[in-house]
Amino acid sequence: MKKTLFILCLFIIGVSSFAQDLSKDDITGEWKVNQIVQSPNDIQFQALSDGFKNATFSFHEDGKFNITTSFNTPMFKIFTKKSNNANWIFEENNQHIKIGNKQNQYSIMGIIVKNKNNKILFHLDETELIMEMSKQ
Repeated sequence: MKKTLFILCLFIIGVSSFAQDLSKDDITGEWKVNQIVQSPNDIQFQALSDGFKNATFSFHEDGKFNITTSFNTPMFKIFTKKSNNANWIFEENNQHIKIGNKQNQYSIMGIIVKNKNNKILFHLDETELIMEMSKQ
């Protein structure tokens, strides 16, 4: 009986983990920031973080990426100039979006995608910035 329950638990955990993964098709489209869940305390990062507060991420089917915001700080303008019209790829095995191109090894920006409590979270690589997102 214990063995059966153990196998059943492993199956349920495996199915629920698999169901939470997103595919490239799930990522493709427009994503709007609902709210900033966590932000770095670094004052230098604040100007960039403010730009993300109402940003829209566009992951186009042709592999192009754009980001827009109505709160366009000078720091965010520099960021959008560098990242807009870059390419994007999605690594499904680790739920990681990479922005850039082959020459820079998709290193402009990385986003770890998490499905937590039926909420999609974008966590910017190498920062503490985590945003709750909704697909438009």
